Amino acid sequence: TFALLNAKGGTALDDCHETEVRGYPFHGRENQQWKFINTGNGWAIQSCRTKEGGPVYLSLKKTLSQYAHLAMSPRPVSWYVWHVKGGLRIGWPSTDYVVELGNQGSSEAGTQVIIAHLRPDDLAQVWHFSR
Repeated sequence: TFALLNAKGGTALDDCHETEVRGYPFHGRENQQWKFINTGNGWAIQSCRTKEGGPVYLSLKKTLSQYAHLAMSPRPVSWYVWHVKGGLRIGWPSTDYVVELGNQGSSEAGTQVIIAHLRPDDLAQVWHFSR
């Protein structure tokens, strides 16, 4: 399992609420731990947090659009994950949308994690693995 830390804000991808995903200071507990599961078409990103009803996966809160909020879902998405200078990017399948720490990569606790069009030089869209 891995934690995902944002390259700009330094906060961890956190399954902190019932369905929402936000950036919070790293503490390493299960709500900040993620499993990457090869789907054959990409990677399902499963939260290690125990939930009633079974596992939950990184997805979208509503429909795909610029600045849509990330959320947890019982249905996995096959994310496109690739290495870049300084970390990795996580992209929505067959689009140029990538996971971004909101508010331009704010380090403020509770910052929304969103999906946005790829901006190659934006570190708010780059994530690091940590154990």
